[in-house]
Amino acid sequence: MKTLVLVTQKGGSGKSSLAASIAVAAEQAGERVFMLDLDRQGTLANWINRRTAETPG
Repeated sequence: MKTLVLVTQKGGSGKSSLAASIAVAAEQAGERVFMLDLDRQGTLANWINRRTAETPG
């Protein structure tokens, strides 16, 4: 299992966008993807909830 963690205290630096993009690329490459959003704003969780597809890709 490969694990990738994106961490910085700076808000608005693109962590969630980068995480979503990496998840989509990994899923399209046939990898199993699990995303965990610990951000108080829940940006990544909101992105997932807006999607209609079952998988990130």
